[in-house]
Amino acid sequence: MFPLITLVTGGSGGGGTDGRAATAVGFRTAASAVGSAALPSGVGLAVGAFGGWAVGPSLLTLGLAMCVVYWAALR
Repeated sequence: MFPLITLVTGGSGGGGTDGRAATAVGFRTAASAVGSAALPSGVGLAVGAFGGWAVGPSLLTLGLAMCVVYWAALR
């Protein structure tokens, strides 16, 4: 999914050659890297501090946050 979104970024920014598409791809790549490192480590820290029962609430919270971000993106 991520490569496809990166591929169509150029067309979603209004076109042009002013570098906005390159900046958008850079931000998306950086957000992907941060998310793939920070979210699992946050769940791991919660499990270390509170025990294995913290996995369920962590996944529920992340799922709800993803729904909120998706809903906000549609507006």
